[in-house]
Amino acid sequence: MSRFNIWLLNRILEKVTAKECPDKLERLWEDRQKEDCYFTVLEIKGKPLAVLRGYSEHLVRVKYFSDNKYSDEKQLALNEILPNSLRINHYFHGNQINFNSAHHWFMISVFPWPYIRIRVNEALGSFLQARFNKKKIVTETRFAILRVVIEDYLDGRKLNYSAHNLAQRLYSDRIYLRPDFDEQIGKLGRILESLCESEYLQKNQLDYSPTGLGMSVFEKHEEEDRRHRQVVWTQWLLVALTLAIAAATVVQAFKAGT
Repeated sequence: MSRFNIWLLNRILEKVTAKECPDKLERLWEDRQKEDCYFTVLEIKGKPLAVLRGYSEHLVRVKYFSDNKYSDEKQLALNEILPNSLRINHYFHGNQINFNSAHHWFMISVFPWPYIRIRVNEALGSFLQARFNKKKIVTETRFAILRVVIEDYLDGRKLNYSAHNLAQRLYSDRIYLRPDFDEQIGKLGRILESLCESEYLQKNQLDYSPTGLGMSVFEKHEEEDRRHRQVVWTQWLLVALTLAIAAATVVQAFKAGT
């Protein structure tokens, strides 16, 4: 067996045995982010299916499965295992990634597209869920208006508003260049009144001020938005780290094979 194959098998077996799946895999949706384990078998010619049970010092511990039962634990030397005999199932965040050989594992390590897809889907799902949750409270435009009123209130500025000056505060003078200018002004006016109806703002003639409820809802929204941005940033960082690890693996494999 080549030095590269020995290095590759050793690396794979160390990793999969460090995160071996329990005998009973509980796949609860609430805990899918915690799921990260491996179930590994060896298909050795002329022998029953061998289920991996441990690995240390180039000795592989297996249990053969035949006639619906497991044998006692046996040991195999690393050089008895062929790279194409490995069958690995990786249960990862509610997904199952299958490897049909050691070399297949190596290719996915270099180009980890299944894991990138999972991470991107998780990030996208978090983003869409966060957007959905925000819309259940009030729209982004309502929060933008609420932010203007709260900032002016805290800074002691005049709290007399109209849809026109709100439009300037939110969108600058460019709002007047929009073909749907009148429609947008009417929308802002209705949103301002709806904030009063929701008791986020209180109105005294032409003056508006935030209520305790409005400030509380706004603070919660800002905190949720901050956490959401942090989650998305973390997910993309993990994707970048995955690519960096893949690149490092290629370099190590090249050095090991030379």
